[in-house]
Amino acid sequence: MTTALSLIFFWPNGLINFEKLEGDNLFVAEREGAANCYTTLRLKANKKFVEKNICFGVTEVSGNYSIKGDSIFFSNVRLGRNVSEYYQFAVIKHSDLQNKKIVGELKRFMNYNDTLPQDLFITKNEFKN
Repeated sequence: MTTALSLIFFWPNGLINFEKLEGDNLFVAEREGAANCYTTLRLKANKKFVEKNICFGVTEVSGNYSIKGDSIFFSNVRLGRNVSEYYQFAVIKHSDLQNKKIVGELKRFMNYNDTLPQDLFITKNEFKN
């Protein structure tokens, strides 16, 4: 029991960090919603994306992405638990705010007819603009 409690104390997230195995994050956007629900979108160097939504459980959506100008297009999407559809594309809007943590906004659209995008705050953007 001492060994188990020691492992939990020193490595609360586990011994192996599987996120490191997926590759480096080039782009990170996140937002906290109602009831402390939290959404994080990570675009990896290998042209894959992972979105993790923590809200009364964890849901993970993954797939591929491509960038054209200031737009990100999602493809080969693997939907997570309780997710029936995913965003078709997103638009990057740079910010001139003095907040050092937020470098812009990501506006995600379900399709080309969508007029009410879902916004995420960009906290890391290493794409060449």
